Amino acid sequence: ALALALVPRRVAAQAFTEPVCDLRQAVVPVDGETVVHEADWGFNHRSGCHFGLYNPTLMERCLEGSWLVFNGASMSQIWTYRLIDLLAPGQLSILRDKAYLDGKVLMLDVVIQDGKIVYKNLVRDDFHFYPWGHTVENDARTLPTWVFDQVQNKSAVYSTRAIRITNMFAQFWDDVPLGLDSIARVASWARAPVSVVLSVGQWYVDAYKCEKDWCASRPSYIGLELEGLKAQYESDFINVLPQIRSFCEEGGRGGILGCVVANIPHCNGMTSVAYLTMYDAAEAAVKPYATMGVRYADLWRFAAFFDEGCTEGHQTPMMATWTLQIVLGGICPLKNIQVRGTEMEFQGEQCRQAGILEACGGNLSGTGFAHIWECGINKPCSLSVSHRRRGTYTYPPQMPLEYFRETTTMPAPTTTVAPDDPDEVDDGETTTTTTTTTTTT
Repeated sequence: ALALALVPRRVAAQAFTEPVCDLRQAVVPVDGETVVHEADWGFNHRSGCHFGLYNPTLMERCLEGSWLVFNGASMSQIWTYRLIDLLAPGQLSILRDKAYLDGKVLMLDVVIQDGKIVYKNLVRDDFHFYPWGHTVENDARTLPTWVFDQVQNKSAVYSTRAIRITNMFAQFWDDVPLGLDSIARVASWARAPVSVVLSVGQWYVDAYKCEKDWCASRPSYIGLELEGLKAQYESDFINVLPQIRSFCEEGGRGGILGCVVANIPHCNGMTSVAYLTMYDAAEAAVKPYATMGVRYADLWRFAAFFDEGCTEGHQTPMMATWTLQIVLGGICPLKNIQVRGTEMEFQGEQCRQAGILEACGGNLSGTGFAHIWECGINKPCSLSVSHRRRGTYTYPPQMPLEYFRETTTMPAPTTTVAPDDPDEVDDGETTTTTTTTTTTT
């Protein structure tokens, strides 16, 4: 078991001087410390720069006229839903739209303009049954023509003010090129620069010692030991890497903005050796091949710097927003979006793990939700971003990977907060957007 307490250290109140980190790098810089003052959160890289943070208004300006694609499973859906709610509050409802995070939503495709969803297409597979479902052959035969090619729908109209956000199903690496090929053939959005966020890995973990129908979606992987699953992950990624590069690098459909490949985000309860094995697989297979077009984001390591938990292996709205900041940090500078935000504040009953567990951790019967993580993202979680650096405490100066590889007990945190900076400056960019989804069945 892993026992790890993050130990804060005091930082004296000081004028803000750190430069903004350049997140558009082949390997996204994620080592550093979270900076906390009351409800405000920031992140400093160990090199001395800080993460520039985008409020919803700047997110909209950054993404106008662009197409952002999330390719993965349920965690990818959460990032998609969170971004949609930030840009078009209340426009998407898990219950009303049947946008459940149950493995049956194979694609969600929306176009947002002026804070409203003007086009929406959700493809569900309500007749899908495990364990025969997502074999290599079945996915290659059905996903492109039945699901992903629906991005050709002419009702999704391009505009320089429109933002297209698409979530495409991918449990395993061989699913990824199927969606990329469909996107590359959409002529009506040819003027829109495209970026893709790829996150594949959890279902390789789920296959380990799988004894239930739900985790047996790729029967040929069931029964593999950890080293076999690690080798399968690495082999699967290397096989599709040429197609990912062809799409994401210069000259490809996503060659202007590039793409991000993320590993599994870290959660407090992920103490199984299977997660460490899959972390090693991503480090061995993905990281060495990272380029400016195919950037590698170590979300496992990044998330571990935050004193925040997950909901049954899924990021909370707070941590999903931090993931989006990493993605945007590699895109928005190309759009000449100058960001000065240094701290984010989250307000809402279910922004963080404690509130989600209190509201959703009991009996979900009659709520319409099957999982805590679905319930967790259905309540308002407002986001404001400000430019200030106040007296604060940080978690922690550095997080060695060894903390994950052995039982480590550290002293309990002792919160020490320095006085507020009398010269604190707010840049006036603070914007609050409330996300709302329907909670009735």
